[in-house]
Amino acid sequence: MPLACAGALEVRVDGAPQAWQVVTFASASSSVAAAGAAVSLGYNARAYVVSACPAGGGNFSAGLFATRLPMLGHAWSFDVDLSTAGCGCNAAFYAVAMPGVAPDGSPAPGSSGDFYCDANKVSGVWCTEMDLMEANTAAFAATPHACDAPDAAGFVPKCDGGGCSLNTKTNATLLGPGAGFLVDTTRPFSVSTSFPLDAGGALAAVDTLVSQGGASFHLLHTPGGCGAHWTDALTPGLAGGMVPTLSLWGDTASGNDMTWLDSPPCAAAQGCSGGGAVAHFSNFSVNKL
Repeated sequence: MPLACAGALEVRVDGAPQAWQVVTFASASSSVAAAGAAVSLGYNARAYVVSACPAGGGNFSAGLFATRLPMLGHAWSFDVDLSTAGCGCNAAFYAVAMPGVAPDGSPAPGSSGDFYCDANKVSGVWCTEMDLMEANTAAFAATPHACDAPDAAGFVPKCDGGGCSLNTKTNATLLGPGAGFLVDTTRPFSVSTSFPLDAGGALAAVDTLVSQGGASFHLLHTPGGCGAHWTDALTPGLAGGMVPTLSLWGDTASGNDMTWLDSPPCAAAQGCSGGGAVAHFSNFSVNKL
């Protein structure tokens, strides 16, 4: 599958700036742009943060995702402006254990041809997924997805699909458009997700901090809330690092496909603004806890 290099992106790792690259599908190259510490996505675009992009483009390959950013024992942080992504839209920043692996242990390009994999088998390939943010102006969700243990070849037989989601729509005062909310989505805000370890070196919890100015709130995933064996199942997928992934999509027709994210407060029939939606991400950092 042909790819396009959308530009260089500064990621601060343990305080030091590093030059990474943003890649996307060649067919979506006009919808993704990266420069300095910022990247923007237009509607129906998906992009990946990788260590290097082939000069002049080329095709997606498994080797493109050989270098990943660490997660266990680290915190991932970023700023986001999703003020044009209203009800029915999904501005997402997440991490997946790409490249996908086929049953025989070989790299699996999947139906999209970019070696993508996730916990819902969207491209036909399963792998661990951590949704740091799926959001629009009305709601914000954070969702870790655990998978069955990979076999000796590295093939993941199944993941949990819906995951263990926490969503601000259960507390209507936390986030929304306007000064009446703790975090006003008409203005940029910050997200920091921590992956602390227990005494044995396994994942202990996932702690998401959403902040704006002096206001903030936490979404905390624990074994008590997600299941006794949840962190054990998630740990192997996170241990090898993950590929940062950005996307902007939704349901432009009616919004019915996005009710899991934002209804209520959004009306079920309220569709995404489509071409008018743009997501701006900036100031990415990965720091050891």
